[in-house]
Amino acid sequence: ALFGALGVVFALAPFLGRHAGIATASVALLALLGGVRDHAPSLDWGDPPYQRRAAAILQGMRADLLRKVPRPAAHSRFFFVRVPDRVGFLAGDGPALRVWYGDPTLSGGFYSAYRARPAGTPHGEDRFFRLDSLTGWVPVVQGPESLTVAQAANPRWERDHVALAQALAAGADWQGAAAEFEKLAHASPQDASHAFDAAVSLGAAGDMPGAYKWLAEAVRRPGATPEMRAAAAAAQKR
Repeated sequence: ALFGALGVVFALAPFLGRHAGIATASVALLALLGGVRDHAPSLDWGDPPYQRRAAAILQGMRADLLRKVPRPAAHSRFFFVRVPDRVGFLAGDGPALRVWYGDPTLSGGFYSAYRARPAGTPHGEDRFFRLDSLTGWVPVVQGPESLTVAQAANPRWERDHVALAQALAAGADWQGAAAEFEKLAHASPQDASHAFDAAVSLGAAGDMPGAYKWLAEAVRRPGATPEMRAAAAAAQKR
């Protein structure tokens, strides 16, 4: 489109050069159209409305993250979910984080980018956040936490930790996923699915005694499915 427009300009330039009035009117019309385009909503990364919208959203996201995590440890990784589309956040492996904190060891991405840390790489914290349109970044704590306090502070606690556990499992961090599903199973003692998912994760991690324990727990709970009962029966025969 830009090359075509340039061709039109070249084609019209000799004609407009001989007619000052038409040339002036054309420039005025282009200026008017440019002003309208400057204020028309657009999802094109190069348009001013997109840039203004992205800048406003990113400014709030940056300020809230720096307030909630003022000094992350070196080699920390940040992972995010529920981020608005088309705001230019975290292209690649999270260069914005390294700029915001002035720390070249940081990295980040969305939940889908999570992978277990490869052996031999520097240790660091893994932090997880969901963006809430009203309260900003909501930390989703991996590992031990006070269930009473956490659930009171976050009405979406269970859904957030299911999403975290699934991200850990997708990233081949089976021990981490198992710990999250165990936490969910303790928080919802009547839910069979969390206990079963803990068993599956422990089995994938190679902890068969732990897997059998949670599998037996899953079939004792209300709502255990025929598939769960079949898996427990098969495990008893081994």
